[in-house]
Amino acid sequence: MNILEIIDKKRINQPLTKEEITYFIENYVNGNIKDYQASALLMAICINGMNEEETFNLCDAMLKSGEIVDLSYVNGITVDKHSSGGVSDTTSIALIPILACAGLCSVKMSGAGLGFTGGTTDKLASFQGIDLQISQDKIKEIIGKCGCIIVSQSQNLVPADKKLYALRDTSSTIQSIPLIATSIMSKKIASGNDIIFLDVKTGKGAFMENAQDAKVLAETLIKIGSKYNKKVATLISDMNEPLGNGIGCYLEILDAIDVLNGKPSRLYDLVKFMAVKIMVLSEQYSEESATQKFDEIIESRQGYQRLLSMVELLNGNIESIKTMQSLTPTTTIYAKYNGYVESINAKELGLLVCDMGGGRKELDDKIDHSVGVKILKHIGDKVQKNEPIALIYNTNQKLSENLVCDRLESAITITTKKVEPTLLIKEYKHN
Repeated sequence: MNILEIIDKKRINQPLTKEEITYFIENYVNGNIKDYQASALLMAICINGMNEEETFNLCDAMLKSGEIVDLSYVNGITVDKHSSGGVSDTTSIALIPILACAGLCSVKMSGAGLGFTGGTTDKLASFQGIDLQISQDKIKEIIGKCGCIIVSQSQNLVPADKKLYALRDTSSTIQSIPLIATSIMSKKIASGNDIIFLDVKTGKGAFMENAQDAKVLAETLIKIGSKYNKKVATLISDMNEPLGNGIGCYLEILDAIDVLNGKPSRLYDLVKFMAVKIMVLSEQYSEESATQKFDEIIESRQGYQRLLSMVELLNGNIESIKTMQSLTPTTTIYAKYNGYVESINAKELGLLVCDMGGGRKELDDKIDHSVGVKILKHIGDKVQKNEPIALIYNTNQKLSENLVCDRLESAITITTKKVEPTLLIKEYKHN
């Protein structure tokens, strides 16, 4: 078998066999296939796509490139939640402690963020001293004590995806539904959880800007999961504006804490929807009893205490919250006239915070957790002239304050005509 023949076959839009796909993955992981050859094949896949059988075979080959986590030691149902990438999305940090309080164990392995969407582990690193690269024995210990954990992805978990993801990011081959689906599902299947809940973002601040593409991706994810006899649910949610209020690690942690303390927001609404649906999927709750359980967990602040317990067990300093709360904005942005918020360019705000030092452009970039912006209004909200609409936290002055102000103001459009709020939840399905 020859990689050049495989590339040429996909170039002329012929389907690849299971053996050809397995050959590619095995030999790329062990270094026998060069990056430039893999890039050529990825580009051919981007252009010509893959059929359902090819997509499954690619996922399976990637899955078998590394270890598969054994969660049989967990007494009960385990849940993994994943987002396809958005701006100001801290649902996992709020959701997972809530599920643990409802008796559903979550072992979530997350990668670092790259580009305009932040990574969950990067946000958790806002807690000083936290250790997110731990052994399986330590994971078992923490699960036994608090029933949930978020850690960095194991180096042995789907090494094929690590190599391919880095290559896709540098070869303009990110936007491919088969490649996105296999990247997500190979990791989710390898993580060993019983229920896989996938939030597919769509809109200007998501990788899947087109709603139809998001729907196809969601359907593909369910089909792959069904082949492994996994219970899979997909949610298509809006990302035409930031999900939360804060963009930047400190600010997003505070958003998650607000959810756990019951403060109403779009983020709160999404976390509640997910938590209730996952409880129902577990077959331990009805829709009504799940809703009641969620409200009870929030009102008693059990979810907040569970998050603090998880952070402490990971050697994180929970007093870091005081540092986050003491952050002072460097500039306030005011509305220039009366009207309604018509649009908020989520992607531009994510890129702005990244340029301020709050995100990565390269995998080895260091993140400044203290920088960011906070949106005080969302689409459809009424504003008065001279009313604050956003805050800037440009603590390191990596970009000039004037430039940050200009970019932030240009990302928010205000109109005199009344505007309806965006529909947050667009579609929900499960197998």
